[in-house]
Amino acid sequence: MVQTFFIDTKALATEKIDGEIIIVSSVTGQYFALSSSASDVWELILNRVGRDAWIDILNFAYPLTPPELENQLDNILNIFLEQNLISPLDGNGTNTFSLDNSVNRKEWIAPVIDIFNDLTDLLLADPIHDTTESGWPFRENG
Repeated sequence: MVQTFFIDTKALATEKIDGEIIIVSSVTGQYFALSSSASDVWELILNRVGRDAWIDILNFAYPLTPPELENQLDNILNIFLEQNLISPLDGNGTNTFSLDNSVNRKEWIAPVIDIFNDLTDLLLADPIHDTTESGWPFRENG
């Protein structure tokens, strides 16, 4: 069976800005910044492209891809899984997908995901239920 993955769009908010994707988790309060190559991998996952088709799609999208591409894809995939950004999906994905060709991709650079925790308290605050007479946001310690 082909490896396919699922993104829980109810728990994650995503926005694509200048070819890079920002992800905010409403579960953990973390946010993530994906490099352009990591954003392309995210697009493959979002569109439920089977893992076995990724190499061909990326080789078509990028003029040159390094021989270590397979390991780099495994590394970013493991980070996505460890951060609970994706889950394995039962069933086969599609193998017919092409990345947006309006993006000017040059050389392949190893995918990078930056993980931020600095706004966790604010992102997890509930502006309706965490409001008190003293103002917002108020969260009890614990």
